[in-house]
Amino acid sequence: MVFDRKKYKTDAKLQLKGNVGKFLPVVLITFILIIILNFIELIAKDVNYIYLLTFIVIVMISSILKIANIYYFLQVVKNNNIKFDNFLDGMNLWLKGILSTLWQSLWITIWSFFFIIPGIIKSIAYSQMDLIIADNPNISVPKAMKLSMAMTKGYKSELFILSLSFLGWFILGTLTCGIAFVWIYPYIQLTYTNTYFALKRNALTTGILQTHDFN
Repeated sequence: MVFDRKKYKTDAKLQLKGNVGKFLPVVLITFILIIILNFIELIAKDVNYIYLLTFIVIVMISSILKIANIYYFLQVVKNNNIKFDNFLDGMNLWLKGILSTLWQSLWITIWSFFFIIPGIIKSIAYSQMDLIIADNPNISVPKAMKLSMAMTKGYKSELFILSLSFLGWFILGTLTCGIAFVWIYPYIQLTYTNTYFALKRNALTTGILQTHDFN
């Protein structure tokens, strides 16, 4: 498979065109919750005995928010279904979202003991886990990790470059006091979702994975 970064981005722009307003509720809720969580973490740092508990709660809420967002954008790309209800439906995967975050963090931390580079490589290898889980809720977290590693094999450098290509957009979003993220955030998420489906199709077409692996 030719990793067509430009196509994934172009498709994202087409999916976003004329629909920015429809994405607005999810974008606003996501950003407001992130701001609140960061504020709570900042306050908790001054109270040592509750910081650990606060950190655990923040990780849990962030994980649920992440899996709900991923499920939402999967429905946009897969079914052209831009409904806020999909975001709420994604929260039903709250337990899988939390377990996925913890499982990824554990293995990335272990690999990071062998210097930072192995940790970065593994984080890219695990990058499709949440997308796999949101797309196939019955899959276990460990299996989603194995599938993600299989799907990303041979494409880690391309995925790394894809992430770097959004750096300019993040700078723009910051310079506009976050206003531009109303467009940037769904654009990035749609691009990653398009990339996921391309990697999945490639894995199935080449026989690296079988359809039953996702059921």
